[in-house]
Order: sequence, then structure tokens, then C-alpha cells
Amino acid sequence: MSDNSNALHPTNAGDKFKDKASENTLHVTGRRKRILLASLFTNFFVLLALYCGVISVLLPNHIAQIDPANKANNLAIVMTSALLFTIFAQPIAGALSDRCRSTWGRRSPWIVGAR
Repeated sequence: MSDNSNALHPTNAGDKFKDKASENTLHVTGRRKRILLASLFTNFFVLLALYCGVISVLLPNHIAQIDPANKANNLAIVMTSALLFTIFAQPIAGALSDRCRSTWGRRSPWIVGAR
């Protein structure tokens, strides 16, 4: 048998430099890390406020305009049906996207289709 251990390790000094440079780009440090964390924090809370506003303010107001006498019952029906749909749809879509094979990859067609 031949010894192929040299094929796994670069022997050229330039290759060693490339490997170390690519390792350093995987971690964000310093000022860029603080900017990234602040932008993710801001994005999370803006989206959270948007979704909570729609669910807790706009949806009940819309249901109250449709049927003011039974607004609590109708809101319960809408929220329960949305909950049941979400409980079943998300795992099914996740399992299907994991098994999907296309030229775009596994999850990309599902992301494009969901938009």
C-alpha cells in the first residue's frame, strides 16, 4: 500500500497560509461582532413587535368588525385552526424539504415557493 498521508497535508507554504486565512474568516470578532449582534437584536425585536401587533391587535379588530356579537368565539376558532394547521404543516414541510433533491439544493425551492 502506498502512503497517501502527504496528500492530506499541504506541503506548500502558500497553501498553509490559505488554510489559516480561511479559518480566521469563520469567526466575527471585535467591532464587526458588536454590529452584527446589535443588528440581529434589533431585527428580532422589530419582527416580534410586527407579529405580536398583527396577532394581538389587528386580527381581533378585524374579527370584531365582521361579527361584533361573537367576536371572542370567532377569535378562538381562528386561533385554534391556525394552531392546528401550524402543528401539522411545519413538521411535514420540514420532512419534505429534507428529502427534496433539486439543482438548487434541498431547501431553496421550498424557501422560494413560500415567498
